[in-house]
Amino acid sequence: MVNQPFIRQIVLGNETPDVFTRISFRVQIALSFMLLFWSVVSWLALRYGWKVQFEKGLNVMALIKQRAIHYNFTPKDYLNNLCDFHLFSILAWCISLFSAVLLYRKKSFFLWLMLMSHAVYISAVTALLGLSFYLNEISWIEQLSLLILELSGWVIYLLQRQERRGHAFSFFSESAQE
Repeated sequence: MVNQPFIRQIVLGNETPDVFTRISFRVQIALSFMLLFWSVVSWLALRYGWKVQFEKGLNVMALIKQRAIHYNFTPKDYLNNLCDFHLFSILAWCISLFSAVLLYRKKSFFLWLMLMSHAVYISAVTALLGLSFYLNEISWIEQLSLLILELSGWVIYLLQRQERRGHAFSFFSESAQE
């Protein structure tokens, strides 16, 4: 065993998985961190909009009022729902990060946890802000990230399931490279 830092060893374990699992892990970590960062920044901008206006001259509250009217909310309800949505999305991306650790450790539960986090995200946005908000305001980068996370999650889940059943895990595995 290579001498690994203590925290890394606790989180990721002692065994190094195959190449495809490591690639999927890195993709999931990168996308989940990106989405988590975006949600935290959005929540902070909403909660401290007055500071953004003071520092940058951008009137956040005027923008919120305009969007609230567009989506048939009162500005106060829209702001509260938007903040709640971002809190739910922060929770969802934290769960997604934890599912990446389970993916790295080759625990089949990672897929269900990841799908649950995406369900929390989509349910929160549609329940709090409506389907039209999801379709019009959630960027294509976020939607593409969800798609990449889910497709790679399903592929790695199916490959790991085959491996547990005794079939060779030959897609990018060390044994196939020799």
